[in-house]
Amino acid sequence: MRSISFLLIVAGLLGFLNKVQAVTFDWDMVDWGTGNLTQSFDFDPSNPGNDITITISGDTGTIKSPHSGSNFSPDDNELATGGFAGEETLLLSVDFTQDNGNQSLIVTIQFHYVYGVDNTSFILTDVDRNTTSQNFIDVISDWDASYGAGPSFYPTLTPSASNFIGGTNGTSTVFAEGSSSNPDNASGGNVTVSLTNSIDQISFIYTSGNVPSSSNPTSQSIGLHDITFTPAVPEPSTWITGGLLLLWVLYSQFRRRNRLACCLKNK
Repeated sequence: MRSISFLLIVAGLLGFLNKVQAVTFDWDMVDWGTGNLTQSFDFDPSNPGNDITITISGDTGTIKSPHSGSNFSPDDNELATGGFAGEETLLLSVDFTQDNGNQSLIVTIQFHYVYGVDNTSFILTDVDRNTTSQNFIDVISDWDASYGAGPSFYPTLTPSASNFIGGTNGTSTVFAEGSSSNPDNASGGNVTVSLTNSIDQISFIYTSGNVPSSSNPTSQSIGLHDITFTPAVPEPSTWITGGLLLLWVLYSQFRRRNRLACCLKNK
């Protein structure tokens, strides 16, 4: 009987592991306070409290409003959709006064899950360049992802028509750089970011490359699209150990009750 109970517990725990579903942080379902440099969001009902925090640091004095009116940056809007019509991204618009990586923004995404998250992916939109009427080169580099104090991991980047990937995917050298001009809302500037490791934070640097005719780039912008991930769970061995401990506690209580019942019956 105890063996059957143990198998049922293990089967139930493994079944739970298989039911963990991917979660998508969707900009259409939340609101970034216009001009904020950090904001937390509670959007996953299965995870108590805030689920994700996004922080923008570095040379924040270079952040600017890309258009007149109320469309400020940072803000979630439809100015750099990456070809996803009607969908919002977090727009980051800057006017660096120095090129070649001498000024930059740091974007950090933190995941507030007990065991971190797996299979993280998102798209950066409008990563391109213009060296004619305007003068800028979008560069995304210095990737770093980790869980707690553990080792650093590096994503795989997939380019589109208006950018290319340099360095080596999955290593500290990987970067994305604009190679040609791309309309703000077109898919040619998309860079897909993917990482399978368990992490609780990922960060990157947004800067301008070495522009050919001036060391003072004109304004440039990218968008951060929806973020998809799977909440991480303990290794199956952890659940099995917990199940064995639970069985031992239940069995010990069962034996204790039986002994007590026998003692009372014999009195």
